[in-house]
Amino acid sequence: MPNYPTLRFSLFTLFTLGAVVFLASCKNPAAPREPNKFTSQATFIRRLDSIRVENATITLSGGAMRNALSLPSGDLLFVGELQRTGSLFRSAFVIRTNALGGVRWAKTYTDSIETLNAITPIAGTSDFVASGSVFSGFNQTSGYALRIDSLGNMRWSRVFTDSSRSARFAGAVSQPNGNLWLYGQTRRTLSTGFSLFINDGFVVKIDANGQPLFQRRLRSLGSLSNTAGADIGFNSGVSFGESVILAGYYTPIYDFVKSGIRRLVARDLYLLTFNAAGDTTKSFLYDAQYPAGDVIDQSVSYNGKLNTADEAFTILPMPDGNFAVFGRTNSTLFILFVNSSLTSVLERLTLPNVASRSLSQVMLSRDGHFVFVGASTEKITFEGTRSPAPGGRDVYIAKMSVQGNLLWEITQGTSLDDEGLSIQQTADGGYIITGTSNDKPLLLKVDERGLLAD
Repeated sequence: MPNYPTLRFSLFTLFTLGAVVFLASCKNPAAPREPNKFTSQATFIRRLDSIRVENATITLSGGAMRNALSLPSGDLLFVGELQRTGSLFRSAFVIRTNALGGVRWAKTYTDSIETLNAITPIAGTSDFVASGSVFSGFNQTSGYALRIDSLGNMRWSRVFTDSSRSARFAGAVSQPNGNLWLYGQTRRTLSTGFSLFINDGFVVKIDANGQPLFQRRLRSLGSLSNTAGADIGFNSGVSFGESVILAGYYTPIYDFVKSGIRRLVARDLYLLTFNAAGDTTKSFLYDAQYPAGDVIDQSVSYNGKLNTADEAFTILPMPDGNFAVFGRTNSTLFILFVNSSLTSVLERLTLPNVASRSLSQVMLSRDGHFVFVGASTEKITFEGTRSPAPGGRDVYIAKMSVQGNLLWEITQGTSLDDEGLSIQQTADGGYIITGTSNDKPLLLKVDERGLLAD
């Protein structure tokens, strides 16, 4: 026969405990709220005023997070530089966190005005190469790269110079055999009397042990092979089979016009292909006056070009085998679609010109759309459902279809002046953003709509 008094007592006990838990949760501001659609996507925002590095907590007077990498485990790697309070120098800085921004480890690598602009996984290993620049004396820098393991321990570091010129690496391209291409620019003196400088393209190919396979300084090309002042630099790169395509700018210092009159011209958007041996095999130059672009060879003429500044910031491989190039003409930003053989422009997609916003980088999301990051002084909400970020300048995030339709945009940040410098998609579908907050390193993780969790 059932024991009804015992059952009543058990129900009463459960009810009482439930009420206690409910009341406690009402008084506890940290109690979990109703989950939303994207609860699997961890989010956080962190401005680094201090950080624990190798068993010691250091306070920061400055710094920036410049690039990040999302790992398959959900962990995140960040690179940039930091400045300790009381120090005149900045240090290369790498930090690894979990998906919620909890620090697993943080490392600095010497104190000599170092900057890390990118971090790249080494194929076939669990290690990474971080690249940037290091101070080399008398207002000069050298290209700098170091290999670290998954715990941040340095396996090697290398400094790359070019006849005492000032060099820096913007990033690196990894290839399946473990080799890496480091790319950027190196400064050259045109006239010591007038302190005139110009940039040459700087490319170094290394193996996984950091040993140089070859080093190239690109001074000029095509019909301007003997022109002393052809300004060249690379901002982005992608692997293309055994080849590598680099994107940046090329500036023929003279525009050859009728009657032999010469005038200065501005930068042109520039793509250059290297084969595995380090030979340049294809070049592509885009000037805003020529929508079809120009393929550079020995017979190219620059007659009649406008004095517009064109430059490529990011090159992205598209699913159809073609390329999308994020660039600018003067202050106008655009996406340039170029065919796979780098012979013609398929389309030029002009981005909205909004004075209150600036864009730093674009990426291609896994669902085939462009996602931008930058900064904005305008307060932008997501479908009117969130309060705008509180700072005077905030991180700006936007998603746009390849047809140019704005899917969403939002500002995020702290109560200070913030800027987003790079963006990557994470393993859970959200986005990791690096940047600065009043000259302090900023780490930001949002969900797939650009939102922070409630």
